[in-house]
Amino acid sequence: MINAACGFRMLALSLLVFYTQSVVLSQSLSGTIIGTVTTERGTPLVAANVVIQGTTIGTATSDTGWFRLTNVPPGKHTVVISSVGYRTITKEIEVKAGEVHTFEIVLSEETIKFSPVVITATRTEKNLADVPIRTSVIPQREIRFCGGSDLRAIFAEQPGLALIQDHGTGVQVQGLDPAYTLILIDGEPLIGRRAGTLELSRVSVGNVEHIEIVKGPISSLYGSEALAGVINIITAVPRKPWSGSLEGRAARYDTYDLSGTIEHAGNWFSGSIFVNRKSSAGYDLTPATISPTVAPYTDYTMSPKMNFNIGGQTVASVSARWYHSEQKSQVSVFQNNQQVLLNNRATLTDWNVAPSISHRFLSGIKTTLKLFATSYKTQNELDYHAGGVYSRSLFDQAYYKAETQTDIPIANWWLVSLGAGAIAEHLEADRIQGGKRAADSKIAYAQVEWIPTPAFNFIVSARYDAHRDYAARLSPKATALMKPLTWLHVRASVGSGFKAPTFQQLYLDFTNPGVGYSVFGSVGVKELIARLQEQGQIRAILIDPQSLETIRPENSISYNAGLEITLPFDGFASFNIFRNNVRDLIEANPVALKTNGQSVYTYFNLNKIFTQGIEAELTVRGIKGFSFTLGYQYLEAKDEEALECIRAGEIFKVGSAGRIRPVQEAEYGGLFHRSAHSGVVRLAYEHPATGTAISLRGVLRGRYGFADRNLNGVLDDDTEYAPGYALWNASVIQEITNFISLQIGVDNLLNKKDPQRLSSVPGRIFYAIARINVSSSSE
Repeated sequence: MINAACGFRMLALSLLVFYTQSVVLSQSLSGTIIGTVTTERGTPLVAANVVIQGTTIGTATSDTGWFRLTNVPPGKHTVVISSVGYRTITKEIEVKAGEVHTFEIVLSEETIKFSPVVITATRTEKNLADVPIRTSVIPQREIRFCGGSDLRAIFAEQPGLALIQDHGTGVQVQGLDPAYTLILIDGEPLIGRRAGTLELSRVSVGNVEHIEIVKGPISSLYGSEALAGVINIITAVPRKPWSGSLEGRAARYDTYDLSGTIEHAGNWFSGSIFVNRKSSAGYDLTPATISPTVAPYTDYTMSPKMNFNIGGQTVASVSARWYHSEQKSQVSVFQNNQQVLLNNRATLTDWNVAPSISHRFLSGIKTTLKLFATSYKTQNELDYHAGGVYSRSLFDQAYYKAETQTDIPIANWWLVSLGAGAIAEHLEADRIQGGKRAADSKIAYAQVEWIPTPAFNFIVSARYDAHRDYAARLSPKATALMKPLTWLHVRASVGSGFKAPTFQQLYLDFTNPGVGYSVFGSVGVKELIARLQEQGQIRAILIDPQSLETIRPENSISYNAGLEITLPFDGFASFNIFRNNVRDLIEANPVALKTNGQSVYTYFNLNKIFTQGIEAELTVRGIKGFSFTLGYQYLEAKDEEALECIRAGEIFKVGSAGRIRPVQEAEYGGLFHRSAHSGVVRLAYEHPATGTAISLRGVLRGRYGFADRNLNGVLDDDTEYAPGYALWNASVIQEITNFISLQIGVDNLLNKKDPQRLSSVPGRIFYAIARINVSSSSE
């Protein structure tokens, strides 16, 4: 930890010296452009984008419509001025060193198609239509239509995403488990997973501006956990001098959600603070059991965000997030052959802070320094009703990162991005060797973007991760975007992803007190087995401990190719095929037998799997206020070693005649919890004159493997499938005034229930939402 802290300080000091020298040089060799942007009515236009084409030099107008571009290299430039709902214009200007150039711009209103600016796919700002890596965006309007209060409801209605119940609710991307998808908030990772699942209910969507989804491996920029893709939740940026909002949501099971936001956008400072409180009485789909399906809970979120404009081309920012959750319930255990009721209290606290500073230097070079610290802590306590503690458990994880990135534009057709950083992690937990563990790693990445013509865009990127306790990993990726026609975009990519071993897989030290088996992490397993031998607890060694090696990261090679077609009426159609080959999956296997008859387990790199399929989406908008979306995914996900055993006749089942026979390849259904066919349907109608919006959304899922009932280790029988289902959701939004709106909705319209397999769906849910938005007018 001390070495990591020293490294952070040296990195920050080096960048500060570089920054100071570069600012002095750039001020003497460059020019400045200042001006104002107004509407046709002469009022200032706030947050309009002003960018010099072919460079990274750009800014947004202030609350008075004023802007300034500094460090502009001498020569002729094209300045692009744009704002949502207004016609984009360009202005040619010749800049001279040491001079200030001024002009005034008037933008006229226009109903236009809007291609949002995204950052996740390339770690640089780009229009969505120009991103070579396949990226989809969930806009704020769609989030509002959904009516949900957290990520679960949002992701359930997205094509190609599936919600999975495994130690919480996680998201499955292209058939890969939740452990393989990296989830970010404003570009920084959320930590704290249970068995690989990051619980989606931890993230409130009240302050979310949009969500960017990149499917396919992108470890070439983000490292571990980005093997299946990256989901980046982008929070709102202040755009008006002053604004505030208040939202209240009430739903079944005494579920109440209250959010508030205050924002300010000024010339040199902008900031916001978002607060949220959510509580529920929980629900119980299995009344015969003691424990409820979902325990009563209360959650709190607070998220401040500040940006400082220093000297025109220097921007400093700091954002933070604090989340706290508390649950209370009753559970039962057997003690001395008697059932004993216990009070269960669980708390979770998750916080992070992310300061950063960026500066655009001479010739448009941009350097950014980011620091990030986050903590995830859970505490569980079981108490007897009459008093006294039955058990307590602690899990306290901390993650620190220092990172720098420099974007270097070369002419108008090259953009080079270079990054480096250091990561330090710390864990204090029960069931971990020694109770405490620390780890550190170094990272470096590079990305080269080549745009020879507006119709072609190629990107090559690679990242090197060097970790202290497992082998270093190099993750490359290549992508291409081609626009042979104005209405046709073709994308293709090939890349590598990886998933690092978890703290538990590396350092676990757990012995079940009731059954008596033990599970050890791959680091230190030799010493732990030797300890058991000294205590006389080992009866037989199954694998020589000296032959055991530290587990390697899981890795993949993946391919994606697809096309997008622009349709009339503001519509589009997309088609994508994918293949993921995942190797070195980490699993626990026995290495020794104990004298009590139980086993000692440790982790190995064993299985190899593949997922492949087709994704298609059709969206049509703007026909008399109606819009329609249809999304479909076909998926195959199989264990290659299981396939080899089936082909060799080594896996058996009891046939219909009651005889044991080999499983046939046609009977093998692949990995559990994957549907071959799934899709979404969305139909919406908006009437701007009355402020009414109506939506009907369907989540469709084909049958999927749920349980290995014949215990032969594979999905091969009709009795092992859960039936397919359809969940239909509807909502109506009514604008009462310019700043007040009401929404009523119902989730699970047809009251679908399946307590055993769909514990997250408690039946039909009615809800009502009231929203108030106030702001200082810029018009």
